[in-house]
Amino acid sequence: PVDLDRTGTDRGINGRQQAKRVNRGRIFLEASMEDLENGFFMLRVTVQDARDLMPMTKEGSANPYLKVFLTPEADKHSKHKTEPIKDTLNPNFGKAKFEFKVASNMDFEGSRLHVQVWNSGGWKKVELIGGLSFIFNEILDKTAPVHGWYKLLDEKKAEMQNVPY
Repeated sequence: PVDLDRTGTDRGINGRQQAKRVNRGRIFLEASMEDLENGFFMLRVTVQDARDLMPMTKEGSANPYLKVFLTPEADKHSKHKTEPIKDTLNPNFGKAKFEFKVASNMDFEGSRLHVQVWNSGGWKKVELIGGLSFIFNEILDKTAPVHGWYKLLDEKKAEMQNVPY
């Protein structure tokens, strides 16, 4: 049974307002770090596909592209993006590869890899479809490799987490 309050809001279980769940889609990616033995690591990210993206055009499609970047780094060498793929909710990024050379003395607990899917054009112009992020220590952990499908999250959640699909 639905429990509506005076405003018509579904208060659900225990009277709490139910959050509207939006499916932003999912993304297949792999990330790894290789020790270069000269005080640096090479962070490698490969993105293959995204599926079931949230529609961003009036026609119910999207023009998705990837942005992959590191924080707190802010220089042009820590940011990469692909060209948009027109009119699809299931883009194949052709195993897009991104590489970042990072110093081994970097704060691996405070540094993050961000992977985002953006929409180009449409009635909403340029807008985030969804994203996710990993702290570097997650990528370094050989017991739980970063490889597979992950849910695309809203901007706030994507800044701090990832959710395997």
